Amino acid sequence: MNITVGKIKELDGTGSLKAFASIDIGGKLKIHGCRVIQQPGQKAWVSLPQREYIAEDGQKKWARIIELPTRVKDAVSEAILEAWERRQ
Repeated sequence: MNITVGKIKELDGTGSLKAFASIDIGGKLKIHGCRVIQQPGQKAWVSLPQREYIAEDGQKKWARIIELPTRVKDAVSEAILEAWERRQ
């Protein structure tokens, strides 16, 4: 599977959200807004794009914008984390 990581926008600050990344999968699908998250003392991980909304109970919730098969999501995560770590 050919996954190309495009722009990585690193964030300043001390929060768990470290960067946003864009990817291209096989020249056929582009996904923007992938998040690199790293909590203190833990390994970094990737969250695919989400949207925030307020549920009927008034609670803030998040919904996935895109879902990928597990093997594709794992390959996307690996590609983004490798590209992000090379920038460190």
